[in-house]
Amino acid sequence: MLDRFKDAKWYIGGGDQLNTIIYDASDLEGDGPDGHGMVCESATPDDARLIASAPGLLSAAKVAVGYMQWHTEVCSEPLTCPEVEAYQQLIAAIAKVEGE
Repeated sequence: MLDRFKDAKWYIGGGDQLNTIIYDASDLEGDGPDGHGMVCESATPDDARLIASAPGLLSAAKVAVGYMQWHTEVCSEPLTCPEVEAYQQLIAAIAKVEGE
């Protein structure tokens, strides 16, 4: 599953006001536009925007966690309370995506 996120280029590629289809431009073995593979069908437009942005959000979360870990190790400064809360939320979200 994680390999699907690594180079994913998800986009909203069709549907109507109630059912939106999401495709992956990095999957060239599908039946969608330009041979792109379908990621999800029948999503609401709001859900489709969130789903299509998932690979980018996961990548950003991992970068933020890495920076927070680097900062505490290199600068020898503990995270502030809001930073600790954000760090824990990011770790939990990443684990959920990765099925842990």
